[in-house]
Amino acid sequence: MILVLPSNSQVFLFTDSFGKKGEVKIATSKGEVVNVEPDRGLSINENAIETIELNENTQSQVEFLKEVIVESAIPNEEKINKAIENKISKGKVADLDGDGVIGESDFKILKEEITSKKENKLNQIITSTGEDASLISKVVEKSSDDLSNSIIDKVIADKPEITSNIVNELIEKNPNKFDEIIKSNDQVLDKIIDTVVDKADANDKSIGKLIANADENLSQKLMDDISIKKSDLMLNIISEASAKNPEKINSILSQNEELSDKVTEKIADTINNDIDSVNTLKNFIVNVDPTISSKVLDTVSKENNQIAKDAVKIAIEEDKEMIQEKLSRSINVENSTFSKVVIAEVISSGEIEVIDNAISINENAQIDNEIIDEENEIIEKKQNILNNISNAIDEASNELEEDGSNIKEIAKENIKKNLSEKLVSPN
Repeated sequence: MILVLPSNSQVFLFTDSFGKKGEVKIATSKGEVVNVEPDRGLSINENAIETIELNENTQSQVEFLKEVIVESAIPNEEKINKAIENKISKGKVADLDGDGVIGESDFKILKEEITSKKENKLNQIITSTGEDASLISKVVEKSSDDLSNSIIDKVIADKPEITSNIVNELIEKNPNKFDEIIKSNDQVLDKIIDTVVDKADANDKSIGKLIANADENLSQKLMDDISIKKSDLMLNIISEASAKNPEKINSILSQNEELSDKVTEKIADTINNDIDSVNTLKNFIVNVDPTISSKVLDTVSKENNQIAKDAVKIAIEEDKEMIQEKLSRSINVENSTFSKVVIAEVISSGEIEVIDNAISINENAQIDNEIIDEENEIIEKKQNILNNISNAIDEASNELEEDGSNIKEIAKENIKKNLSEKLVSPN
């Protein structure tokens, strides 16, 4: 759309209530054509065209408009009855049934008309909702639990692909409301899970976000359902969820060994069967917590150890600091495949400082984040780290020697000696 405006004019372009951004170009009296950026404005005068940021007052007007739209879609029976009674008391209701009397029949007709308009508005909102589900989620949030359940049922029936977006929005903005909806209807949670999983595809990031944001019960059920129905999506979904909330995913998988094994198996299968398996595994290592990637690395390496080595090598080359940070978290874990593979690669490449830096990060975190009263507790923690990383160095070095890399025993012992001096010293 191109608007022709005179001088001394202002124009604004707002993102609509469903998150959609339009396009407006302004043609000035001087023949200039300028784009108006979404959620901004332009001030045009005789001398210049200037961008205007939306002020608080303008933004509050937009939010007020959204609230009006939300209220227009909620068929709240109590509010409708009061509104009709108010109109009748003020003589603003016509004789709708033609009997010459304003009575119960007119009340019923008017109520049906208002309810129908609200249902049409609700249908319009559902139809227009896409990735931005803020408007329909507000309708659900402001409705009674029974009505909220009805709206969710309607969404599942009429536009199931937006279900996960609505649930995400509800959980982020009003988790208590979502809990109330679930508790008021035993079947709604299963309906949501079935719909979200059935509609998930490779481009859908909302389900990973939902797993990261929801309570562990819902997250676990979603992960289990995905492992059965959409196992090919497990890698992308866990990558997305772990990047947003690694503690949640670690907690679920550590408490449910059966689910952990299924998730690991599905992700490893996807990686091993991928035409670009090395890059796929590398991206997984970069995006997820090392506790999760360690188990996947272990499973992948049993089938093709070279894929695991190459993926870690590329990850270190592309982002050494990130690998150091992840290694700092994995060296507390005994028999960590992540630590073993990373250490093997840094020994092979001669970048031993990666290990040293990882230990420094871990050491600082231990002292800063935990209250330790006894000096011997500090030493014990450091010694445990040393033992774990020394074992990993032994295994890594032995593998490298078998591969012909000829890591000498004295070099290995020097590495461990330097680490020992750094770790065991109470200072």
